Amino acid sequence: LFGGVSMLVGFGMIIGTQFVTRLSKAFAKERLMMSGLFLIAFGILLLCCADAFMTLVLLSDGAQEVNPIMATVVYRSVTFFTSLKMAMTGVGVVLMVFLARYRFMRLIRVEMALYAVLAGYLTLIGYELWLVSKIGEPTLL
Repeated sequence: LFGGVSMLVGFGMIIGTQFVTRLSKAFAKERLMMSGLFLIAFGILLLCCADAFMTLVLLSDGAQEVNPIMATVVYRSVTFFTSLKMAMTGVGVVLMVFLARYRFMRLIRVEMALYAVLAGYLTLIGYELWLVSKIGEPTLL
């Protein structure tokens, strides 16, 4: 079973690299860059939705919101909380995509900051999944 799965993964990697190589020759570099940024932005927005959902799950189990801005909103209206969270993240991501070729403080390209935001959200989602897995377990304290 493991050998068959390994063979399929290797075959998929070979086919995938050939597809990406042909695709990169067919399109201009700028178009490929913009489509890559679109995928990164879409991933950030999906992770933002997952973060909002898991935040509400954790809050319903007794956790507390540590972001002071969101803490004032989440306890008043869940709908307004999710709308505000999506709007703030969406506007920020759209601005970063439009400014992807610029440098922030002349040090880092905004495109690289998008990757950092994606990595941060992935880390946050991993942490929240770990917290959700601890729901219902007896505590030692």
